[in-house]
Amino acid sequence: MKISLIHQLSLGAVKNDIKSSPKEGHMMTPSVVASMGTFRVRVKVKRSLPRIDLVATEVGPLESGSTVELERWQAEVLARHGVVEWPLDSRSLLTEAYSRRDLEQESRALRPEGNPIWIIPDIVEAMRREGVLEQKVEAIRSLLEDLVSIRLNKIIRMARLGQNDLRPLGDEERWLYSSLLGIFEKWREDTESLLDLEE
Repeated sequence: MKISLIHQLSLGAVKNDIKSSPKEGHMMTPSVVASMGTFRVRVKVKRSLPRIDLVATEVGPLESGSTVELERWQAEVLARHGVVEWPLDSRSLLTEAYSRRDLEQESRALRPEGNPIWIIPDIVEAMRREGVLEQKVEAIRSLLEDLVSIRLNKIIRMARLGQNDLRPLGDEERWLYSSLLGIFEKWREDTESLLDLEE
């Protein structure tokens, strides 16, 4: 009996698809999948799909012709089965990156969608594929500097205020936050020591 695409996806027949990711070059273990959970991408839906369970997550319903936001690994799996288009062209990816930059800039706190910097490799790859990377290098560099500056300032502020909601932070950003937190705590201790008037 032929198994439908929906059953293939829902019953885990795609498990071989997520064992490894050619783009990332590492094993897609549960911890890796979890760490990628906040990295979302926008893709165009080629085939309608009802709500399904996909590797302990829910996806859908998806309507053909619409543009939706999915976790990156979900988009990669669905693209392999012809449900969504992957990857997007460089113009679409750039539009998404600029939108995320503007939202990040407008928000006082880090955005919950995760670090928009990780869309940059996809933009570079798409531009290289389209043969326009050489003309766009400075634009990409400027965008990357904007994103780094915006998020760095927010992480410094988080550490200075001792905020402990680290969910929007990636692994490297958490290391940076912890390092800054230790520096600020040491400064506070030294300052208090200098101002201690007790004999």
